[in-house]
Amino acid sequence: MPAADVEPGGVVAAAALEEVALARTETLEPNRLYALHDQAALAHLPRGDVQRAALCSRDNADPVSIKLCAEKAPSSLGDLLKTLDLEFTSAIGNGELGNPSFALLSHSTSLAARQVSPINPRVFIFKSPKTEGPLRGAPEKDPGFIALAFSRGEPLVELVARDAKSGELRFFLIRFELGCEYDGGCDASDLFSAEIETGWQLASVYDDSDLENTLFDCNTCHQPGGPDSPKMLRMIEQRPPWTHFFRDNDQGKLLIGDYFRAHDKSETYGGIPGRLISWSEPARLEGLVEHEGFIEQPLELPTRDLARMVMKGEAPANLPAYIALWEKARVGRSLPVPFPDYAFVEPAELAGAAAAYRGMQKETVPAARFSDLHSDSARVRVGLAPEPDAPGETIALQMCARCHNDALDQSVSRARFNAGDLASLGAEQKTRVIERLRLPATSPLKMPPARFGSLSTAEIASVAEALGR
Repeated sequence: MPAADVEPGGVVAAAALEEVALARTETLEPNRLYALHDQAALAHLPRGDVQRAALCSRDNADPVSIKLCAEKAPSSLGDLLKTLDLEFTSAIGNGELGNPSFALLSHSTSLAARQVSPINPRVFIFKSPKTEGPLRGAPEKDPGFIALAFSRGEPLVELVARDAKSGELRFFLIRFELGCEYDGGCDASDLFSAEIETGWQLASVYDDSDLENTLFDCNTCHQPGGPDSPKMLRMIEQRPPWTHFFRDNDQGKLLIGDYFRAHDKSETYGGIPGRLISWSEPARLEGLVEHEGFIEQPLELPTRDLARMVMKGEAPANLPAYIALWEKARVGRSLPVPFPDYAFVEPAELAGAAAAYRGMQKETVPAARFSDLHSDSARVRVGLAPEPDAPGETIALQMCARCHNDALDQSVSRARFNAGDLASLGAEQKTRVIERLRLPATSPLKMPPARFGSLSTAEIASVAEALGR
């Protein structure tokens, strides 16, 4: 629960968010983790049945709302997949023999960026598209499509579907609560093992209208053109060889090998039977994205040319097309871009995490760290850290502009801070920015939020200097 005195399904006033987070922190045992690091960001929203009633009263015409409102709240990931008609019924087949389509991603710039790695991949499970990508004919939209994204590490599931009445995409976040949250807090074995996929105590479903102006605002990534533009499906690595996707070919085969250094083939991961993991096929996800009308992708990674650079023994970060993408991100004119090489984790770090996972499964070693496995250079590329020795203005652009810019909805509170125009800020605004940067990590008002990165004391001082503070 967010705090000991908050009942399931209750609402916490937004003004009390910081007190909730601090109180929750004080009750946790040493070395225990939040199930959701920034859970206080959702604490002002209804939970459980109260939120369910609110969602189901909106008369949404998308298949996610319809299916979830027709069934009881899911108590596991398996329950959720069954409710959404995305469950696996055959021991073989990707998008065939009764199974949904699926793909696994080893590296992400999403909400789950910190957790995702080759041993803790991001899972996409979705209704099979008409054809795999690349699209060779006219796109054929499926009004009943549903896509799900999940990775271990946090009690969150993301969903997307299309509303049959408006024709618009609708995005969802399911926040489910775990038994460990009611018993002193959750450790890595609760969050990164199969335990997180079962035994859900309470599941709350929020759509994108609920999440506006929160840390989980879907529109920041899926409506990059601002509030008057259409929402879109994103697939940054849309073309072969799909640099960071599992695939039984090219670099994807190496990523599958990394995964099985930690996991047995008998282990179900993200609802996918273990023996099917190597059947991951990003071409199916490409097919879904393209049939739904999103062939043109902003920030699309030039995966084929990057792979050629790697094969030649050349640094893929030197590819001109990639440099152009990175330059936009580093000056705050786009979202962060993925690391250009399929290998973004230091080999020793990956080997240690894989060994710890196997030991944790056998209960022979303490739970280890399975998130934040990025190399230092990869942390910078995906926006978890600014460039080393960057001036304060650049730090603000790289760490803040993705959520605080003049292209996004200017009617919400985060628009009071434009990271791309520090000079326009008034004295009071500048003071408030520095106060937020200097808050302790336990505060839900801390900036940048931990899921999007962190700044050192020296880096905060550089931003303060740039603001004249």
